[in-house]
Amino acid sequence: MRKNSSGKKPFWRLPRSTASHEFQTIVSAALSSVSEGVAVFDSDDHLIYSNPSYASLLSLPDHALPVGLPFTSLLSLLAERGAFADPFFVEHRLDHHQKRHNQPLDHALKNGRWLRERISRTLEGQTVLTLSDISTVKQQAQTLEQSEQEARAMRARLRQAIGSMNEAFVLFDADDRLVLCNTRFVEGLPGLGSLLVPGTSFEEIVRAAVDSGLIASARSHPEPWIQQRLLDHRAPRGPREIEYADGRTVLLREARTPDGGAVAIESDITLRRRAEKALADSEQRHRRLVELMPDLVCVLKDGLIGYINPAGLRILGHGEDTLIGCALADLAPPDQQATVRAVLQDRGKFERWHRVPLMCLPEQATGQTVGPVMAPLELAVLPLCDDGSELMVVGRDLSEIQQANDATLARERQLDGIMNTVVDGIITIDHRGRIESFNTAAERIFGYTAAEVAGQPVHMLIPSGQRQMHGQYLENYLETGHKKIIGIGREEVAQRKDGTVFPIELAVSELRIGGRILFTGVVRDITERKEAEAALRASEERHQLAISGTNEAIWDWDVRSDCVYFSPHTWDVLGVHPQTVQKPSQWLALICREDLPAFREALRRHLKGLTPFFSCSYRITDADGALRWVQHRGLAVRDARGHVYRMAGSLGDITARRKAEDDLIVAKEQAEWANRAKTEFLANMSHELRTPLNAIIGFSEVIYSELFGVVTPSSYKEYAYNILESGRHLLDVINDILDVSRVEAGEMTLHPERVAFADIADSALRLVSVRASDAGIQMRSTIEPDLPDMWGEPRRLKQILINLLGNAIKFTPSGGSVALRAFCPPATGLEQARTLIIEVQDSGIGMRAEDIPRALMPFQQIDSRLARRYEGTGLGLPLTVAFVRLHGGDLQITSALEQGTTVRLSFPVRVW
Repeated sequence: MRKNSSGKKPFWRLPRSTASHEFQTIVSAALSSVSEGVAVFDSDDHLIYSNPSYASLLSLPDHALPVGLPFTSLLSLLAERGAFADPFFVEHRLDHHQKRHNQPLDHALKNGRWLRERISRTLEGQTVLTLSDISTVKQQAQTLEQSEQEARAMRARLRQAIGSMNEAFVLFDADDRLVLCNTRFVEGLPGLGSLLVPGTSFEEIVRAAVDSGLIASARSHPEPWIQQRLLDHRAPRGPREIEYADGRTVLLREARTPDGGAVAIESDITLRRRAEKALADSEQRHRRLVELMPDLVCVLKDGLIGYINPAGLRILGHGEDTLIGCALADLAPPDQQATVRAVLQDRGKFERWHRVPLMCLPEQATGQTVGPVMAPLELAVLPLCDDGSELMVVGRDLSEIQQANDATLARERQLDGIMNTVVDGIITIDHRGRIESFNTAAERIFGYTAAEVAGQPVHMLIPSGQRQMHGQYLENYLETGHKKIIGIGREEVAQRKDGTVFPIELAVSELRIGGRILFTGVVRDITERKEAEAALRASEERHQLAISGTNEAIWDWDVRSDCVYFSPHTWDVLGVHPQTVQKPSQWLALICREDLPAFREALRRHLKGLTPFFSCSYRITDADGALRWVQHRGLAVRDARGHVYRMAGSLGDITARRKAEDDLIVAKEQAEWANRAKTEFLANMSHELRTPLNAIIGFSEVIYSELFGVVTPSSYKEYAYNILESGRHLLDVINDILDVSRVEAGEMTLHPERVAFADIADSALRLVSVRASDAGIQMRSTIEPDLPDMWGEPRRLKQILINLLGNAIKFTPSGGSVALRAFCPPATGLEQARTLIIEVQDSGIGMRAEDIPRALMPFQQIDSRLARRYEGTGLGLPLTVAFVRLHGGDLQITSALEQGTTVRLSFPVRVW
């Protein structure tokens, strides 16, 4: 390591007063072993250190870089040696150094090598230069640039080749964005040229083409077509055809590239498809013509049947699978097979039709076949090719006339069967009114047989009072031709064989056959229908009577036609004419604007099936402009899919009821106001009375205790005691009244704390023990040990016990007992928290169960033989209930006359 001749600190020294010589040696050895060149210049740009690699990379001997060498001298030395390819290397490097730039510099050497110089500066102003050989990196970069140039040239040639293609070509990258496309692709999407630029997504192009109406197959369902097109693009499944709106048809071939992209080629196959369609249409027309021909047509290949039309199958009575591949001559009788072969071998030289019988299997009405029969046919042969290997044979069925006759007979028999099976009676008469035919249904309806009425006048089926009129109808028509009943269905009455008269529906038609005039009457017994109509009318009358009795109007809404029917009673009930509200919008216009949102919401919830019935009360404006309250009820009728198609219900005027409800609300508010006024009055009076009463209690206590000397005469002391006791009693009454007023006003608050119930019980028992002893009543207390502490206000809890114990003593005769019990039962499986139970039980006079609610009301007392033993206000028990509920507890009373009373308190136990 070179020594620093300038006397400045080397850049590697630690920030201590002196550096360790051992550490300097280690740093120098480390820098000497690296492949990068390192040189350090002080703040005056004099060399203070350089490692061997620095001189080696600059092709300088180690002694050429002495410590203290100025930076400019180093540049001059390098310029003299001409190591750098840049002729202005010194000027550029010095300028860079003076401007104190820190960016790395790449230097090209004349020997082809490249050096990268990095510059950094320390806090003391020193400059550290680092040289590294990047020749390999530069060579790789040049190779890469050459590769990119070749790739660009290849892409240019590829674009040129793609542009010259007759097919449309498009390429997308792995993100499905357009890379390149040729002119054919752009021309195939007219109007989208500005969109077909690199970077446009495939989905954008597809949606733009569909939105522009370019894709014919996507017009009816654009979004499903787009989604299917995107799916096919992501996973190509082979060529597919696309029809454009301008009539073009293209064959699309898509494939995914190895890098995840997609390439597609579109070939215009419009002309080919048109030619194929024209050929297919021509073939279809000819084939359809052959299939529609009533004659046998078959094509023979070397004498074997290769095709036969439906008429041929029908004539021969064989299935196609039986005849295909069969020799036509084999279908002829043995003695006629040679004639058939001769006709076929002449290949159409005969100019006339040849009559040849062929065996066929005629199909019967039951679908079963019988033995083969001979069908007379006329055959004509036409060659389809020059060598005569393919022939077309046309055969006319000569048995068609016979078959038509047989079919006519069959239809007549079928018609007779139908006439005998229909439910309506069918009667045919001639121009004289004589019966010619009488079907089975007519026999059932009238009770006659066909033999009984044949040739008889038809008026035997008509009641006697109408026979003359029927005869006049027939005579007038035959003379004038004027129709009154013919061709017109109407209701009449008829007469059965047993003489009973019944309603019928009659339709008469005229039939002329061979100069004869026949009349056919269709008769339907409508007895059941008439009975049903009568029942329906009765039901409607009952329904109308019921509706009239309820004083409500009926409405019916046809959802599909959006028309509403209101019964005529709407005018009487609501003062709205039904003709003015035939649409839902007309009824909505009558509803008060403030009530309309609630009406719409109730109707919406019912139509969506959220409520079983529709019910809403609101106000409407009647024809006179007055407001009426309406109760609107209804029920929706739904189809099989759950859609509402009809809704009906009733409308009632509830104006009087709403007025009564409003009056009741006003009366309730007035009563509540009066109760609040009473409570405030009691609270104020109690407060005003307590001040003078405290003075009375204080002075009477002073006199009674003879604080200022003996009171004479001694009776005055007794008077003072009476005043003191009465004052205290009155103060207790005033305090109770004040507590009651606070409870009723909701102003009673507690100041809870953690309380041991045993202490509360002991204090309360001490206060009432003297009263119990004076009354001759035995007191018992059972307090379970280790009771959990309560969360409450000690004063109110004590007041609860004193009130309950005092009442028990008050209403228990001498010799009786009062017991206080407290325990905490364990929690059951269904309960999560424990409960503290307090019971006060006496053997007093008790009370009836129906009197217990009265005892819990303020200022109420239950009269009994001991009710006036102690005067009371009736506030103790109601206050006790209020205090228990403020503590989150519950109070229950069980009592019976002459058996005593038990008061049970339950308080929740808090987990500490």
